[in-house]
Amino acid sequence: MGRNAGLAVLLAFFGVLAYGPAAASGSVGPGGVKAAARADYSRGKAVVFKELVCRNCAISKRQFNRQRATDLLSDVDAVLSGDDPSGTYVAAICSVGGEEACRAKLETVKRYLTRRYRL
Repeated sequence: MGRNAGLAVLLAFFGVLAYGPAAASGSVGPGGVKAAARADYSRGKAVVFKELVCRNCAISKRQFNRQRATDLLSDVDAVLSGDDPSGTYVAAICSVGGEEACRAKLETVKRYLTRRYRL
């Protein structure tokens, strides 16, 4: 084997080693997490920022702070305990899908808020 062929094999070997760890690092989006608690946190964050806190949503990103998170968590807890969500921000979350879908979304939102804002 010539010197250039050996160099090519060596470069290919290190290229494969360098690609492996790089391809496996990080997550692509909210669904990329496998651990249940982290997955719920990511899904809850996605629901909050897609359905409640966005440019054309009920709350703007600038307005969403710890106090708003506390108020939202109170609404979520009330709905999860059986109260009517009408007139709250929770109504925006529960507007699409059935009762089970609403409950699942609210559970993930609760996980996100309690972990993010330490409530």
